[in-house]
Amino acid sequence: TLVPLIAAPERRFLVGRDALLTSLQRSSARPPMLSLRERDRNELDRELELLVDRAIGLDETFQHDALDSIELKNALVGAINHIAQSRGTPFKFDILGFDACLMAGLEVAFQVRNLSSFVVASEEIEPAIGWRYDLLVNSIAAADGNISARDLSSAMVASYIEGMRDYRIRLVTQSAIDMEQIE
Repeated sequence: TLVPLIAAPERRFLVGRDALLTSLQRSSARPPMLSLRERDRNELDRELELLVDRAIGLDETFQHDALDSIELKNALVGAINHIAQSRGTPFKFDILGFDACLMAGLEVAFQVRNLSSFVVASEEIEPAIGWRYDLLVNSIAAADGNISARDLSSAMVASYIEGMRDYRIRLVTQSAIDMEQIE
């Protein structure tokens, strides 16, 4: 079921909140992680314009709107509150991953500082190919699913850098940010 996370009439960001909740309830895997991906569009000019605002989640069906860092926080808080209420216990992601350009800045980290233990993101523009999720899944499988959030964050950075090796990209950046250090 798609439900609006932001109840503003001029914005129609939708997320499968029930799908997110169901997958988290069915999974006993730790750490719980959410990866937000921003790809698969041909509008480079609009994408570069969004980068100035550190926006994510371009909605091509609704006036090419996107979430800025405050709206992103509000959307995630809504989802986290719903998950916590459904589970009957407090909830926090161990890792928020941003498979998107320029999301490792302090302005984004500050907004999501209480929502996860770690943020994995790039300080620069990421190639359109995005993360190599196969390498990331291999890291989790190699640890037999028993991996700490800190170690998984490091593995995410390493798998991204490894995945970019074949693409001859001059500048590759990816960071794992310990959110306890953000005040």
